[in-house]
Amino acid sequence: MYVENQITMVRSHVQNVQDYLPGFIRFFVNLWYQNPKVSKDLYRRRNEYLTRYADYTLANLNSGNPNMKNSLMYYYYTEAKDTVTPSQVGSVCLTMVSAGLDNAPLNFQYMVMQLTQSPHIVTKAYHEILKCYNHDVTKAWNECHLELKCAYISAIVKETLRLFTVLPMALPRQTTKEIVYQNAVIPKETTIFLNCWAGNHDEKKFIKPMEFIPERFMDLNHECDFDDLNHHENFEYDGGKLDQSVKHLAFGIGSRMCLGNTLAFKELYVLTCKFLLMFEPLDIETPGLDGQLNPLKLNKFPESIAIEPKEAVIKLKVKNLQLLAALDGA
Repeated sequence: MYVENQITMVRSHVQNVQDYLPGFIRFFVNLWYQNPKVSKDLYRRRNEYLTRYADYTLANLNSGNPNMKNSLMYYYYTEAKDTVTPSQVGSVCLTMVSAGLDNAPLNFQYMVMQLTQSPHIVTKAYHEILKCYNHDVTKAWNECHLELKCAYISAIVKETLRLFTVLPMALPRQTTKEIVYQNAVIPKETTIFLNCWAGNHDEKKFIKPMEFIPERFMDLNHECDFDDLNHHENFEYDGGKLDQSVKHLAFGIGSRMCLGNTLAFKELYVLTCKFLLMFEPLDIETPGLDGQLNPLKLNKFPESIAIEPKEAVIKLKVKNLQLLAALDGA
């Protein structure tokens, strides 16, 4: 996790001008660059564990492990080995490792910060989880990873991904052909960026975009009690379904969106379920911020490619001592 976190601090769309320079000019810029040794060491360490990841898959292709046969990497090494290059496989490995080790924890950290300020959401989420498992806390804990049963937890995760937008600007893409957009011609091989932050906080698409409102991702007719919306001042709704075509852009969009989006979402879903089953978030202390949870004001490293929340002190209470004792015994 340390390596991936540090790489986000040296990989920036606006700070690393050498990424956009011709190779011969980049050589001289790198001579002047202050931290070449740090960057090279991070690159070396990342390559080492990505290589181990790929080697492990290759060594266990015929192990008979059903999880291996259901994995994306198994497919690449067996069914698609003639069409997928080693560098593309490496890119897939990087996506799974990088997002899972760095981006997911940052999103979860911000979610917990929001939950300390939203006791009504915490209470509702806890009861919604239990409803999915016949009010059996132990069963909910042991089985919440099997499927995304709880719609309200999914809504909390989606709202966290939307509001926090850990990567405000998506990773660069290059056009493979000339594109005409609203009378503007974008030439082939143009580097473009998706402004995820702007899309996720568009007031035309998201009512009160800077507020944490999971209900915006739910079907108000079937999954949401209208009384729950009273906790959100002036939250407007049409008395029926929200526009389900409106989605967050935290993973990008289209065929080039993050390959690890399903894995990252499930990680956050399971982590949120287990956190709420075990703990009651009570309070938060954000030194110098007075409880301000605006992601941009919380950002610890504004020059980084990712938003990382500043340190905060969060007070928790164990909600279920019986569950805790059962886990300790196990």
